[in-house]
Amino acid sequence: MPPPHKNIVGCKGKITAENSEVFQRQIRDLIPESHAQIATVTRRIIVDLSNVTHVDSTVLGALLRVWTAAQNKGCNLEIANLNPRVEKLVEITRLDIVFKRARVVAVAPQQQHCRLSANP
Repeated sequence: MPPPHKNIVGCKGKITAENSEVFQRQIRDLIPESHAQIATVTRRIIVDLSNVTHVDSTVLGALLRVWTAAQNKGCNLEIANLNPRVEKLVEITRLDIVFKRARVVAVAPQQQHCRLSANP
């Protein structure tokens, strides 16, 4: 079996209730529409949060919804590079059990960027 095709989504700024729909849509656009498409499209989506300065609880719900959508289509969604505050929020809500952690150390050529707020 060939290695999974992956997309890295690098987010920047604040992710809150105000922009969580945009955040979800940008990730959902990478999820294959059917299991048949998995051979030719993304099998692994990594959400790089290294440049995210703030998230609220709404975003954790949004992440869980896109994780579920990805799982239902046979696609893996992982999170990477959480700042200490976001890491603590993920641990408190026990989502650290749900989300697989990816290790992203450099910007990949296939990385997509989503800027979600004007005030990082």
